[in-house]
Amino acid sequence: MKRNIANVEIVIRLLAGIALADLAVDQASLGHWNMPLFALAFFFALTAIWGWCPLYALLHVHTNTRHHQHHPHQ
Repeated sequence: MKRNIANVEIVIRLLAGIALADLAVDQASLGHWNMPLFALAFFFALTAIWGWCPLYALLHVHTNTRHHQHHPHQ
Protein backbone atom coordinates (compact mmCIF):
# COMPACT_ATOMS: atom_id res chain seq x y z
CA MET A 1 0.00 0.00 0.00
CA LYS A 2 1.41 3.34 -1.02
CA ARG A 3 0.59 6.31 1.14
CA ASN A 4 -2.24 8.38 -0.27
CA ILE A 5 -2.78 10.73 2.69
CA ALA A 6 -0.74 13.88 3.33
CA ASN A 7 0.99 14.47 6.68
CA VAL A 8 -1.38 17.29 7.62
CA GLU A 9 -4.37 15.08 6.91
CA ILE A 10 -2.88 12.30 9.02
CA VAL A 11 -2.79 14.65 12.01
CA ILE A 12 -6.33 15.86 11.30
CA ARG A 13 -7.64 12.29 11.00
CA LEU A 14 -5.94 11.25 14.22
CA LEU A 15 -7.34 14.24 16.13
CA ALA A 16 -10.80 13.65 14.63
CA GLY A 17 -10.65 9.99 15.65
CA ILE A 18 -9.73 10.90 19.22
CA ALA A 19 -12.45 13.58 19.38
CA LEU A 20 -15.13 11.25 18.02
CA ALA A 21 -14.17 8.45 20.40
CA ASP A 22 -14.22 10.90 23.31
CA LEU A 23 -17.63 12.19 22.23
CA ALA A 24 -19.01 8.66 22.01
CA VAL A 25 -17.73 7.83 25.51
CA ASP A 26 -18.78 11.09 27.19
CA GLN A 27 -22.20 11.48 25.64
CA ALA A 28 -24.32 8.60 26.89
CA SER A 29 -27.34 10.54 25.66
CA LEU A 30 -26.33 9.81 22.05
CA GLY A 31 -27.93 6.40 22.41
CA HIS A 32 -27.71 4.45 19.17
CA TRP A 33 -25.13 6.90 17.73
CA ASN A 34 -22.35 5.64 20.03
CA MET A 35 -21.38 2.66 17.86
CA PRO A 36 -21.32 4.58 14.54
CA LEU A 37 -19.17 7.26 16.21
CA PHE A 38 -16.79 4.59 17.50
CA ALA A 39 -16.63 3.01 14.03
CA LEU A 40 -15.86 6.37 12.42
CA ALA A 41 -13.28 7.14 15.12
CA PHE A 42 -11.63 3.76 14.50
CA PHE A 43 -11.61 4.36 10.73
CA PHE A 44 -10.00 7.80 11.09
CA ALA A 45 -7.40 6.55 13.57
CA LEU A 46 -6.52 3.47 11.54
CA THR A 47 -6.17 5.35 8.25
CA ALA A 48 -4.03 7.94 10.03
CA ILE A 49 -1.72 5.22 11.34
CA TRP A 50 -1.51 3.53 7.92
CA GLY A 51 -1.25 6.78 5.95
CA TRP A 52 -3.53 5.07 3.45
CA CYS A 53 -7.27 5.40 2.96
CA PRO A 54 -9.17 2.64 1.14
CA LEU A 55 -11.86 5.09 0.00
CA TYR A 56 -9.21 7.36 -1.51
CA ALA A 57 -7.67 4.35 -3.25
CA LEU A 58 -11.05 3.36 -4.67
CA LEU A 59 -11.67 6.90 -5.94
CA HIS A 60 -8.04 7.43 -7.08
CA VAL A 61 -7.62 10.38 -4.70
CA HIS A 62 -4.17 11.27 -3.35
CA THR A 63 -3.63 14.14 -0.94
CA ASN A 64 -0.01 13.09 -0.52
CA THR A 65 1.61 15.41 -3.08
CA ARG A 66 4.88 13.47 -3.12
CA HIS A 67 2.98 10.53 -4.59
CA HIS A 68 2.03 12.48 -7.71
CA GLN A 69 5.22 14.37 -8.48
CA HIS A 70 6.07 13.75 -12.09
CA HIS A 71 9.65 13.46 -13.14
CA PRO A 72 10.20 14.51 -16.74
CA HIS A 73 11.82 11.95 -18.96
CA GLN A 74 15.21 13.09 -20.15
